[in-house]
Amino acid sequence: MITVSQLLLSCEKENITDQASQNIDSVETRSITVSEPNGGECWEIGDTENISWYSEGFDCDVKIELHKDNSFYKTISSQTENSQNYIWKIPENIDLSSNYKILIGSIDFPETNGISASSFEIEKEPYLKVSQPNYLTGWGNDYYKYIKWDSCGAGQKVKIQLLFKASNGHESVETTITQSTDNDGEYHWKVDTDYIGTYCYRIMVSSTSSSSIYGYSDYFSVTF
Repeated sequence: MITVSQLLLSCEKENITDQASQNIDSVETRSITVSEPNGGECWEIGDTENISWYSEGFDCDVKIELHKDNSFYKTISSQTENSQNYIWKIPENIDLSSNYKILIGSIDFPETNGISASSFEIEKEPYLKVSQPNYLTGWGNDYYKYIKWDSCGAGQKVKIQLLFKASNGHESVETTITQSTDNDGEYHWKVDTDYIGTYCYRIMVSSTSSSSIYGYSDYFSVTF
């Protein structure tokens, strides 16, 4: 025969088990996902940028940290509302780097945090740097080659031109390779020039949204 006390004890055990199960489920469903910056962005010192994230399973405040080279670098906010959005003015006294990430962490649940999926960059000013071709390059006419560049704050589209430097030192645009292409750091081009020459050509990549942002390759050669 089961006594009343045994029934009460059984109920208590079930309640404890149910509560523990709920706690486990709650831990499993708490999460933070950083949506911006999430990799590939280029932010400039002095600018105001938006940090955003998604959270699930809790409503308490969060902290926001800046990580550099996969280590803690700076606290952006030690405690702020879990509004899933934070406006940050990038300070002047910050290292320039292309290896930053944002970490958002729950105040009440330290084990719950999220970090940018990939690195983003902080620079002093916008730039465009052409890395290919370089001075070691000798491209054959009528061959397909890759033009490569890096950029920060140069917009979504770029223009690419081929410049020719004459023997008297005068330099001019020989041809516009493309008026507009995605600023993704790479363009596949079939070399097509009027002249064959040694170190008399270079590539110019410029932002289509700002004429003051551009970069040049080294001078390179075109051969048969």
